[in-house]
Amino acid sequence: MAGPGREMPQTAPDEAHCAVCGHALGGGDATCEMCGAPRIARAAPLDAVRCPRCSAEIPRIATACRACGFDFLGTATVAELRIRCPVCGAGASAEAESCPSCATALFAPVRAEAPPPAAVVCPTCGREATEDEAECTQCGHTLWHLRPEAWESLVMERLDGARLELEMTEREAWIDLKDARRLYESAQVALAEKHFPQALRTADAAARTAQGCRVQAMVFLDAYRNAVGRNTAAQETGADTEACDALLRLAADARSRKEYREAVRLAIRSRLCAEEAVASRSRVRPSE
Repeated sequence: MAGPGREMPQTAPDEAHCAVCGHALGGGDATCEMCGAPRIARAAPLDAVRCPRCSAEIPRIATACRACGFDFLGTATVAELRIRCPVCGAGASAEAESCPSCATALFAPVRAEAPPPAAVVCPTCGREATEDEAECTQCGHTLWHLRPEAWESLVMERLDGARLELEMTEREAWIDLKDARRLYESAQVALAEKHFPQALRTADAAARTAQGCRVQAMVFLDAYRNAVGRNTAAQETGADTEACDALLRLAADARSRKEYREAVRLAIRSRLCAEEAVASRSRVRPSE
């Protein structure tokens, strides 16, 4: 029963590098100094894994156990796929677009460009223009209703907000911010050239991009750390966690492609897999 377009990884995460961000790990590091993700210490080749429920061997191209039917890469119930909002801490479904408590977008698509200028109509001659035009090129009517000093103050306020979002993202989550930084620098250039509406739009886009990157990264890191913690605890009980570790590798790979929702789903399924492994271990222990 092969999964759609993906298979279990050939190896467990490389012990010398973080499975989330790829940062080199020191010999005694329990967590990554770059992103804070826990270290995964298993590095044995995995041509097959063992089912956490019945211990039957499962080929790495399979997504479910043929012996007992346990579907460790399949569809979990909505109740099981739960995440935590990094802004307010409320619980939410991993399929939710926004937090039900604070309305923060959880998996918002990150814009790499500022939105185009809005269309406006000259009130004097009716010519269609854009908000980037200070005056109508047909009749000369002034289209901007703010003085340059007011525009500069407004743009600087938005730039300060974007800068804070960038700093917060750097401090709280390991993430690639090149798109947000490029937008921020473009807004500064537009301000210097007195293209005020363009600077305003671009500064707002930089802030939204940085916030979207931070929220998605933090949702993933929370799910990933929980999964690693459950897997470690399961190993300590003697449960077989090969399949759980393989799911963690898939989660890290999805994150590297910036497929955050898929990465979160896989991390949660890794945690559920570890819980099943512990439960199965408890069931068979009396007969050992």
